[in-house]
Amino acid sequence: IRSGNTVSVTAKNCALGYYSFGHELGHNIGLHHNREVARNTAYPDGHGHLIARGSASTGYRTILAYNANGHRTRVNYYSNPNVRFPTTGTPTGIAGISNNARILTANR
Repeated sequence: IRSGNTVSVTAKNCALGYYSFGHELGHNIGLHHNREVARNTAYPDGHGHLIARGSASTGYRTILAYNANGHRTRVNYYSNPNVRFPTTGTPTGIAGISNNARILTANR
C-alpha cells in the first residue's frame, strides 16, 4: 500500500452483496485468507477467520475467509479477536492468528 501501486477489480454485481470489494481491497493492504488455506508471511496474524457456530446452527466466515464445511456464509466482518459475531456469540478472530482488523488499522 505504501507504493501507491495497488489495484483491485471486482465485478459490480458482487462488489457489495458478497463483500468482494472489501475482500479485494484487504489483499492490497496485506490481509490474507484463513490459515486453513493460506499463510501470511508479512503479518502472522493477518488472516481471515472461520467463525465458530456457537449458539447458531452453523458457523460463518469473515470477509477474507474461504468457504469451508460448516462456514458457507460470508459476513461483513474483518477478523478481530475482540469482536463477537452477534448471531453465534463467538469471536470473529483469534489473537496472534486471525486479526485482520489490526492490520487494517496499522496500514491505514
